[in-house]
Amino acid sequence: MKGVEGIQRMFDELLLKRKGHGSEQAGLRRAYLSPKWDYTNQRYSTFVMGLFTEALDGDEAHRASWPTVDRFEVGMEKINLAGKGGVVQGLLKWAKDQSNLRGAGVAAAGN
Repeated sequence: MKGVEGIQRMFDELLLKRKGHGSEQAGLRRAYLSPKWDYTNQRYSTFVMGLFTEALDGDEAHRASWPTVDRFEVGMEKINLAGKGGVVQGLLKWAKDQSNLRGAGVAAAGN
């Protein structure tokens, strides 16, 4: 039991010493906006703006570099292939069972 108490004390001390997220984010913003990051920030902005410009201009090479796969369609296909033993079907059954336990009935589960 003493070991567990020691670990708990250590975690408590670490939590008390921890910076808040706000001050951490403010520190990162100050660091990345400092003059020594100017070169990197400028190169990054040029790169990103270049991508937007190519996309807006309809650059064929740029368009060809992007995948043309419809991820939503692929995902739906995988769900349909899962069949009755698939994870999604199991989750749907669980949701219906939970609704029935609460007395809401199957209709509330969205058949």
